[in-house]
Amino acid sequence: MLAAGAAGLCSALLTLWAMRGMPVGSLLLWLTPLPIFLAGFAFGARTALIAVAVASVAVLFSTTTLGLALFLAMFGVPTALISVTAMQPARMDLSLPLAVLGLWPVVVLGILAASVTDIEGEMREAVEMGVARMGVSLPDGMVAQIAQVKAAAAGFWMALLMVGNGVAAQRLVTRQGLALHVTPSLDDVRLPGWYFPLPLIALVAWSAFGGAVALSSLLMLLVP
Repeated sequence: MLAAGAAGLCSALLTLWAMRGMPVGSLLLWLTPLPIFLAGFAFGARTALIAVAVASVAVLFSTTTLGLALFLAMFGVPTALISVTAMQPARMDLSLPLAVLGLWPVVVLGILAASVTDIEGEMREAVEMGVARMGVSLPDGMVAQIAQVKAAAAGFWMALLMVGNGVAAQRLVTRQGLALHVTPSLDDVRLPGWYFPLPLIALVAWSAFGGAVALSSLLMLLVP
């Protein structure tokens, strides 16, 4: 419980530090999953779940429901899913966590697509705003092309973020003699068999209907 509470509060602090615009907050934000992974890999998946719950309460009381939603979508839920699926009885299994890296961004994109009337228009406006802030002028066609893969780029970044923090956490707890399980060999890491049809389904959907959502879903499912 002490580890869960400490990890949850540290994770919330990193998130809130960035949300409040504090110095180097944009860098510290990407370390948000690290404390939760540390707690989970040293004390078990239940500890990681409690840490996410503690962090969620702290973020909710310090920001708004939108801030909580961003925390859960970007860090809380994927970190919890990876911790729970990785920490199997008597061993660490990375097959399901690898699948989570592709599935969770698609789930988030699906929720956004169902909640926002014109998701592709919103993506295009976001790209235009980003380009304007950089002071760069791009043709309309290029802006539309970037908007098509904007969500996929975010999903790819999220996957790298989770892998980096997860590897760092496992190495730290191993070095301190706190790791519950030995780090598995990369040769033993395999995607579950049921995962392989999913990119094919996304490819068929994109071929049939087109659109940024289908294309981004296909690219994100290919990341693992």
